[in-house]
Amino acid sequence: MEVNILNLLNVPNAKEMVVNSVKKAFMTKGEDVVNNNINAINASLNEIKDVKIIDSFAKEENEEKDIYTLINNRKGENLSTSEVKMFSNGGVKCGLSKYEKRDVSMLTPKWNIEKCIECGACNIVCPHSVIRPFITKDKSLGKPLLGNDEYNYFVGISNKDCTGCGLCVGVCPTKALTLETNVTPTDELFNTYENPSLYPKNTIKGVSLTKPLFEFSGACAGCGETPYIKLLTQIIGEKLVIANATGCSSIYGASSPSTPYSVAWASSLFEDNSEYGLGIEISYQKKRDDLREYLMHTKFSRKNKGLVKKLLDNYND
Repeated sequence: MEVNILNLLNVPNAKEMVVNSVKKAFMTKGEDVVNNNINAINASLNEIKDVKIIDSFAKEENEEKDIYTLINNRKGENLSTSEVKMFSNGGVKCGLSKYEKRDVSMLTPKWNIEKCIECGACNIVCPHSVIRPFITKDKSLGKPLLGNDEYNYFVGISNKDCTGCGLCVGVCPTKALTLETNVTPTDELFNTYENPSLYPKNTIKGVSLTKPLFEFSGACAGCGETPYIKLLTQIIGEKLVIANATGCSSIYGASSPSTPYSVAWASSLFEDNSEYGLGIEISYQKKRDDLREYLMHTKFSRKNKGLVKKLLDNYND
């Protein structure tokens, strides 16, 4: 990469400079190591090809172009200061990653109804929230729910959000999932339906049926971090507040304008994550204290007085 970048920048004697640096860096490793690196440099120069990028985004644009769409269409540099004024407080809309549909993998999981035992393990390990079980009264979907014929059990898969990592296939105890090409998308319930609470959240099956509030992030295929974040949002829900430390999590958590979170999330971009999180907690507590003070010293009608007293008596519950 180095020699090709220098070569494209028309740096004089680019190859000679890189070869000399290789000789200096690897002279103690032996002649074979030096020669292998030089051969790699020559091969890279000989194999470089010009790739023409076809910008097809313009054809897919909606008539109403919001700021997020323009940035995704690589036209963010054309935005004026007045147009991005809404971001002056550092806040952006939540859950925008679900609109991107990157479609990066030819292989996606296919669900075998007959083999499935409805355990929910596939949902737990999925790094990108692309495979989800549903229980629905729509008898045209899936199969009868085990132990409750009133509902059907259905596993939906969002092909265009899948990275093809295969973790769901590996964890499935009955091999009810296989990675295949040209799998029919079955994600029709993803953003329009929430499962009834038939099972406790402290079970794998129960929590897997809970809608994740962290979905379709730009994390690497098979990421080991994101399943835990997704699970946290499923357990706690919309009241979750995250003070993020800088690292991979801050990149897939906020690669503007992509935001996989539908809960309160923020990152300070400095090495002060503990203090940052404490500050958020103190600010919440201060607001609660101010509200309590207001309620204690404000006169209410007889109708609302009882409700306010009940609230103050149970303020920390």
